Amino acid sequence: MTTKVGHADTRGAGMHGRTTARPARPTAPAPPGSPGRSYLSRCSRAGHTIGPVRIFLIGGCAAAGGCLGAFAGLPVYRLAAPLGAAPRADCPHCHAALPDRWQGWLRLGGRCPACHAPLAAHSWVYVAAPAAGFAALAWRLPTRNAAEVVLLAAWLVLTAVGVVLAGIDASVNRLPRPILAAAAAVIAPLVAAAAGCARDPGLAVRAVVAAAAFGGVYLLLALTGLVGMGDAYLAALLGLLLGTGPPASILAGALTPYLLGAPVTAVRLARRRIERGSRIAWGAYLIAGTVLAKVLLP
Repeated sequence: MTTKVGHADTRGAGMHGRTTARPARPTAPAPPGSPGRSYLSRCSRAGHTIGPVRIFLIGGCAAAGGCLGAFAGLPVYRLAAPLGAAPRADCPHCHAALPDRWQGWLRLGGRCPACHAPLAAHSWVYVAAPAAGFAALAWRLPTRNAAEVVLLAAWLVLTAVGVVLAGIDASVNRLPRPILAAAAAVIAPLVAAAAGCARDPGLAVRAVVAAAAFGGVYLLLALTGLVGMGDAYLAALLGLLLGTGPPASILAGALTPYLLGAPVTAVRLARRRIERGSRIAWGAYLIAGTVLAKVLLP
């Protein structure tokens, strides 16, 4: 006689001299939103596991972003010149000439080699902003396969270049096209490489479509005088990266710059820092809003 494994019921064993077996009840799995499922488990399935490797990645990216930002002050100061003018060649404090070669472009801290005064205003921002951006992207973006790692690298490149572009735009309301072209020459191949690693040509197609949509909208705004042509080129580059993500991230990337820029502009108008009809350095809001949207909706 076969016996089923279960919870034995010994009621009446003394009367009948035998025991009866009761089948075990199957345990239903916990629903996705139930308290029984841990936060780390949910993050693991989403690709955001907070484990030793992820912590190391976040710390390493934050350190790399801070180091790159420490060198950004000098290029921002030298390139923050009016359209058609040569890069700045002397210190605004002691008027000493800056070195001609790479020593005049890359210097830790962005200080004058003669008087050691900071050349760019608010130089600490160029360290804090990329460090925070790198850390947030490393935390939120998944890195489960080669394609996602390549896309993370593309976003880090955008953040590093974006700090320099935002600093220049905030100073002289201009986005240098050579820097935009250099950034596109790095980011576009990374997007193509990610599509190849994922064996998903549709990823590249979606990125190109989003780039054309963002660039087309801002081109119309530039032709009407509301933004500059540099903003149109930048919008196309941002759309290229946003197009690799979900539709919600693309929509958030289109709206977040206005959610950031509108209140700041209103406060500046109220405090009479700017006047009605003044040109707004929109590039900084475009970059910050796009990165923030990607962090919130990866």
